[in-house]
Parts: sequence; C-alpha cells; structure tokens
Amino acid sequence: MLKAGERTNIIPDEAEAMLSLRIRTLEQRDAALAKLRAAAASTQVPDTSVTVIADPGYPPLIETPAVDALAARATAIYAELGKSLGKSGNGGASESAVAQSVGTPALDGLGLVGGDFHTDKEWIDLTSLTPRLYLFTRLLMEMGVNPPKR
Repeated sequence: MLKAGERTNIIPDEAEAMLSLRIRTLEQRDAALAKLRAAAASTQVPDTSVTVIADPGYPPLIETPAVDALAARATAIYAELGKSLGKSGNGGASESAVAQSVGTPALDGLGLVGGDFHTDKEWIDLTSLTPRLYLFTRLLMEMGVNPPKR
C-alpha cells in the first residue's frame, strides 16, 4: 500500500509504503529485512531518507514432524468422504502459526473451499461447508481422545 501527499501535482513532504511479507522461516524474515534496510540506506533523491519499520506480524507456519502427523490425520479423515487435502503451505499469515510458535501442532487452510482470496472477487463453494465441518469435528474429536505426544 502506498500513501503520499494530499493533492495532485504537489511533491509530498513524506510518503509511506507498506508491504506484507510471506516467509517460511524466521531466518528468511531477517534476510529480507537486511536487504530492505540496505536498500533504504541510500536514496536517489537528495536530502531524503527512508526508514524501515518491521512489525513482527505472524510467525511462519513451519512444517514439523508433529504438523505432518496432524496433516496425516486430517487427510485420512477427509478421505473417508472420498475427498483429498492438498499439502502445501501458502505462505499466508494465520492464527495457526501463532499456536504452533508456542509448541502446538497446527494446520492452516482447513476452512471452506474457494478462490480469489483477498480480492473483491473472493468466493466460497457452499458445498464444501458440510465436508469441512465434518473434517474439523472429527479431527477435534480424535485429538481429544488421542492427543499428539509432546
């Protein structure tokens, strides 16, 4: 997102750019920030400066053996309905990553099936409601009876 000035045809006193960074590891975040700060150290316009401020945001959702085991449980349950789950991270930000960052295995992307996410054309397939609710309920029940080992 870019913001600058209050009127057209006037050079603004300040400008702001915001970006959302998707990462797989904390090391990738550190490397990206180092590159941004290095680029900001020199400007093309005299008497200007650039400041990089990093909001920690969501941690990355990292694949671990515990996450793989949870995904296998979810995949087996969904297969009972003749359906399959894809296994790939989307690099998105979610509360699942927060739970995982404190040691709780977590999955992301088990919500409704849809597309064009985060756009004005975002949609959901309403026929996915019942199968996904079944998946969530069964996974929750299984985790209660047989929780993952820590």
